Amino acid sequence: MQTTARILALTSAVGILVAVLAGCGGGSGNPEAASSAGSSPRSSATAVTLTAVTTAMSASVTAASGFHVKGVYTWPSARLKVDVDLLKSGQMAGSMVDDSEPLSAIYTGGRMYEKLTPRFLGYFGKSGECAALCSKYVLSKPSTSRGLLRSMGITSTESIIDDMSAIGPEMTSVTFDGQPAYRWTPPNYGPNSYIIVSALPQCFPLKIYDPGHFVLTFSQWNKVSTPEPPPTAQIYSGTW
Repeated sequence: MQTTARILALTSAVGILVAVLAGCGGGSGNPEAASSAGSSPRSSATAVTLTAVTTAMSASVTAASGFHVKGVYTWPSARLKVDVDLLKSGQMAGSMVDDSEPLSAIYTGGRMYEKLTPRFLGYFGKSGECAALCSKYVLSKPSTSRGLLRSMGITSTESIIDDMSAIGPEMTSVTFDGQPAYRWTPPNYGPNSYIIVSALPQCFPLKIYDPGHFVLTFSQWNKVSTPEPPPTAQIYSGTW
């Protein structure tokens, strides 16, 4: 497919981003934007220790079957938006936008299926073929599938969560989307970076933010379904 080279370049860039996150720290960012993005401070979390929270979070993430992640990765030459279900089994399903190029995909059974949508075809100037192709799927090349999974699949996403969960100097109680939560700045990141996790006993990650690099929110812990492959009749086997 024509999109293979572009997606491979994108996923290579994301892979580089993930590899350097621990050492790069956060950018200057806008502290007002960071503090107002879905959370509000309550008080200093003195009754609960940060060690207890990070220990509970690690156990919850390790035991989880999967979760939903939505947000944006940003770096100097590209921007990737994600809205996907990720499972510990390695499977995934959802949508991505590389700058302005949309992609809806299902990865299951060792194969990545890309959905041919009006936006996808329109991006490549093939809107006139929508009647024949829209709502069908095409198989990604194995190299494309590996690149996407390596860059923003379950392994790399959990690696970012793990790095962001490092014990910081202070933890604050906050309210996030109406629920009690904890927030702190990891020591390897800039002062405007933070992680927010739900209250004890589970302490599931709810949001991670590093200005200039990523902002990701998490939901549906242990509630995402295993994706099914498209019906054979919906898999387009021709060229386009």
